[in-house]
Amino acid sequence: NERFVRWQGQTISQLSTALALFSGLSVGGLGFLLSLLRDASFKPTGILAVLFLLAFLSLLVASISGSAAVVTRLLDFRLTAQKLRNMNSEPLTLFGTDSSRYGKATWILFWVLLISFSIGILLSSVVVGIFYLTDMFCAIGS
Repeated sequence: NERFVRWQGQTISQLSTALALFSGLSVGGLGFLLSLLRDASFKPTGILAVLFLLAFLSLLVASISGSAAVVTRLLDFRLTAQKLRNMNSEPLTLFGTDSSRYGKATWILFWVLLISFSIGILLSSVVVGIFYLTDMFCAIGS
């Protein structure tokens, strides 16, 4: 039982760190894409424009998922603390949901964050790479 409690603490700590890391990187990625839009020379067209929009939307979903995961974790911790404080057997709920559902929601939101962040970074890397490499090769050829 002591090993389980220790490993459960490790899992909680690692999840907190991963949520903070990927949420921060998602917001940073959004900021980067928005700064590209302000650049007068950056005008993706055709498929690059579509990929850029998909990258932006993916990073937006990642940012929202990360924020929602943090909120569900806090609600889960709050319910768990109340349960431990009261030491009664009746199920506690907050907004009609018990702590186990908040825990499941946190993990689902974490995976949505991770997958959408990965897609957003991959797509934005493709767009930026193709857009600026094309410009660079055109400059070398002329």
